[in-house]
This record gives sequence, C-alpha cells and structure tokens, in this order.
Amino acid sequence: MTSALTISGKVMGKTQPLFTHWELLLPERTEQTPLTLRDLLTQIVLAEIAGFTERQTQRRLMQILTPAQIRLGVEQGKVESGGSDLEQEIDPEKAIATTSAS
Repeated sequence: MTSALTISGKVMGKTQPLFTHWELLLPERTEQTPLTLRDLLTQIVLAEIAGFTERQTQRRLMQILTPAQIRLGVEQGKVESGGSDLEQEIDPEKAIATTSAS
C-alpha cells in the first residue's frame, strides 16, 4: 500500500489556503522496515531536488505571457518570460548528508 504525506496551511476565518498544499508519495514499507525520520528526510530532500530541477528546466523555455500574467508580474515586481539558464548543479548525496548532519 502506498502512503502519502500531505502538508497544508490554513488560517482560521480565511477560505484561501496559506500556501499550496505539498504532497510526497512515500515508498512502500513493510513492518520489518519501518519509515525512519532519516528516510523521511531523505525522501523530502530528493523530492525537493526533483522539483527544483524541473523548475530550472522550465525557466530555460521562453513563454508567451498573457496580459493578465504581465499585470500580475508587474504587481509582484518581476515579469519573467523564461529564457533563464542558471545551470545550478545539485549533488543529492551532499544535500542528504547536510540534512542528516543537522
């Protein structure tokens, strides 16, 4: 059976969530191999690295913005249509080791 960890934030009296809910599918485990905190942190770090890499790839692509997207960008102080190539490399082993050392 696959399990998922979902984190969401709400403010009492508000209908809008505080942030977009975050979900992580957890690997299957048996009773003999329970999920430890270290394993959970490793899964979170690997999921965040995958998300960062995906966002970085999307930034390389040029996008055509709608007038509404341009207005929103102006309101937020940054209009970005892509074309950025930051080429930031991430070493998953080092990131996991850093998390475990804390």
